[in-house]
Amino acid sequence: GYGVSLLFVGSSIAKLSTGLASMAHGLVGLDLSFNAFGKKGTAALVQAFQNNRRFSQTLILLNLAGNKISME
Repeated sequence: GYGVSLLFVGSSIAKLSTGLASMAHGLVGLDLSFNAFGKKGTAALVQAFQNNRRFSQTLILLNLAGNKISME
């Protein structure tokens, strides 16, 4: 398959999350493995998934391996 490897930190994952929340057709796969987006980035990503119900119908792969994910 095709893949792109990008490194996101807190502010850039928040910007990505804004775009994800507005995707009208959802998304099939998202690989955010080995990034450093921290608590704010994690919260922004969760909010994007909550705001875009299409993801629950379209998302097949979500890779968050290698991240320290915390909502505390």
